Amino acid sequence: MKRKLIIMLFSIIPFMVFSQENTEVLESGAVQEKSESHELKKIDWNFDLTTDLAYYFKSEYKSGGHHFAQMTGPFSAVEVRTTFNANCRIAAPLGDHFLLSGANVVVAGGVELSPLTLMPMLSVSWSPVPFLTFSTGASFGIGWNIADLKGIAYLEDEESGLSGEYEDLTTLKNNYYNFWGKGTFQFDTGALIPGDWTHVLLVASYQVIYKGMTGVDDGNLWIWQTGTNYANGLQFFASALVGYQMPLPLRRVGIMIDASGHYKNEDYGAYSRKDYDGKFVFMNITPFVQIDFSKSDSLMVLGYFSNRQSFDQEHDSSDEEPYLSSKGHEWFFRRVAFRWQHFF
Repeated sequence: MKRKLIIMLFSIIPFMVFSQENTEVLESGAVQEKSESHELKKIDWNFDLTTDLAYYFKSEYKSGGHHFAQMTGPFSAVEVRTTFNANCRIAAPLGDHFLLSGANVVVAGGVELSPLTLMPMLSVSWSPVPFLTFSTGASFGIGWNIADLKGIAYLEDEESGLSGEYEDLTTLKNNYYNFWGKGTFQFDTGALIPGDWTHVLLVASYQVIYKGMTGVDDGNLWIWQTGTNYANGLQFFASALVGYQMPLPLRRVGIMIDASGHYKNEDYGAYSRKDYDGKFVFMNITPFVQIDFSKSDSLMVLGYFSNRQSFDQEHDSSDEEPYLSSKGHEWFFRRVAFRWQHFF
């Protein structure tokens, strides 16, 4: 019974962000059927290839205070990337108690490739008990530009007179980077109530992350993976998830709510001294379903209801926003995302 409890708790799916403003996708993790064999091994290697596709709908900006912006067109943009992940799970029991005997350390690495960027990633996670995980990691990204598609670019400060025009950065000379720490609580009610239909999944996490672009001064804005108006600085990402797991090909359904933003308005330099809100909290409400085609292949489908800053002035592009006066929140249906994950 104790062994079964540990296995159920470790089978909860971990979730992570694909990015803040342009590419959030949930990560499904290993299928539950593999978790028992994982526990029996001192060292266990796992490899997967993940492909993400996001389809964006057109929703024109509206001026004014808090409101909902209706969809104004069937298509705005499409985004795709693929990631190869490898992780090594090392058993590190802290005692014979059933809550401590399953403690482990996971060392993970990956390489993400998109049409405009290449980004290696590295992380280390420690799970002292089945329902709690502490992790830290870093990423280093190389970007380039193709025609009007900008993988890396920067916006000079207001004294430059560029009036919102992003200029290309130089590949290899200017690089994206981040480093972070995160705590995650996760629980599966199936650990307390055995059965195939008793798995309600609860996940909550809080991440502190520093994001930056080399060669760009603090207070100046930049682009990464076509996402605009980023600034060097310390940020947070918090999420909560409720899901239900079934013994069916339709494996999981659920909803996630997340919030992210900068801790300090001053990260936006001269723009924050005007009326632009550098501490604006971006939020997503994301229902999702996961379909398992086999023990090795799964598909996750997600719909994103998101917010963004609204402004006093009318505008057509996010490039104009650092020069506008923030007024409130604008909610809109942002995109549908698909994640195909294959385990080797």
